[in-house]
Amino acid sequence: MAYMTWAPGQSNVYGDRELSLSDIMKNPDLSFWQMRANFEQNWQKMVISSIGTAAFFKISKRLLRAPIANVNRNIFRPLFGKGAGSLRL
Repeated sequence: MAYMTWAPGQSNVYGDRELSLSDIMKNPDLSFWQMRANFEQNWQKMVISSIGTAAFFKISKRLLRAPIANVNRNIFRPLFGKGAGSLRL
């Protein structure tokens, strides 16, 4: 569902599936319909990706807890004192 065609003087084609910030600013109502069409076509992938990203961050946070605590304890606290300069996730 292309909402725009090639514009003279422009180096690329607008529409089909890709939206840029300038597309949204120039034609917000047409961009809304393109975003809706993209969502309808790709909502399954978006849901799976968001679940995968959340799981990845939870696992990474748990795995990195000990190394970050070690850095805080051995590097930042001696340099900056107990109340400042610690890394947080």
